[in-house]
Amino acid sequence: MGIKPEFNKIIRRATLANIIIAAALPLIGVRVNLNPGELKLAVFLGVCIIAGVFIFFAGWDIYGKKRTIENIPTSKIRSIPMGIVEIKGAAKEKYALQTRLNRINCVFYKYLIQSHVTDGYGKNRKNYWKTVSQGSSITPFLVEDSTGSVIVEPFDCDAVLKRRYYYSEGVFNGAKRYSEWYIVPQEELYILGFAGKSADVMSGRKEKLRKRLNELKKPGKEQERYDLNKDGQLDAYEWTLAANAIKREIERDESVSDLCDVAISGRENNRMIISDKSEKELLKSLGIKVLLGIFGGLFLFVLSLFFIFEKFANIKLY
Repeated sequence: MGIKPEFNKIIRRATLANIIIAAALPLIGVRVNLNPGELKLAVFLGVCIIAGVFIFFAGWDIYGKKRTIENIPTSKIRSIPMGIVEIKGAAKEKYALQTRLNRINCVFYKYLIQSHVTDGYGKNRKNYWKTVSQGSSITPFLVEDSTGSVIVEPFDCDAVLKRRYYYSEGVFNGAKRYSEWYIVPQEELYILGFAGKSADVMSGRKEKLRKRLNELKKPGKEQERYDLNKDGQLDAYEWTLAANAIKREIERDESVSDLCDVAISGRENNRMIISDKSEKELLKSLGIKVLLGIFGGLFLFVLSLFFIFEKFANIKLY
């Protein structure tokens, strides 16, 4: 599975570009009064123009991701800065996890289930594969290099992985096929993402703090420890001191490394990339997609525009 363009951004840009093109065509001599045959051809060419614009912007978006990978240096885990980072290392299990379809121990997986559908009759008959179910794990895992390890939280993630499981059953209408991509422990990974506070660690600390504060409400050694005036209960001041002290204790107990509360994840505008390919292989595959997207979209757009002028405009292009 490859890197996905950011479709919301592409839709906004492509829609604006197509509106401008549609408004400009009549102004430069393209006829709008067409007979039924001409109208069908014009609609087809219009769809090709729209598709060309969308493909172009999708390729341009992937080009931006490729440039990001090229421009960000690889960081050693011990010294990763906060913000966008690139790391390489071996995957390690943080929580037990199995793949969705065939129950293999892993640290991350993606799956896809499709069903074959036949619609219509005769010339209008269509055969296609419909997605029945798809998804990916969001369970945190670790990545380790020679300097240390860091948590990876695979939210907002593009996983560029080799497909490791494929199975199909049935024939024709109703046939199904199952695909799965996954990462096993000790596998070498390339990761580009946002380094910041770990949501998993923060939620774990909140749960520990909640349990410890509940213990404070009960008479016993924990309450006596913070009952400074020895009146058998905690007032507002004593409660605040106790809560702050417990927070520091929890953080100190977890501080086995400088990166205990740091994680690499994705953000809405900066999707994380996880790949079992090397950086060189990843850049090569992205380069092919960029060429297909930018130049393929541009070719489709120019060719469709040429035929529109040739068929429906008074202006001759040759």
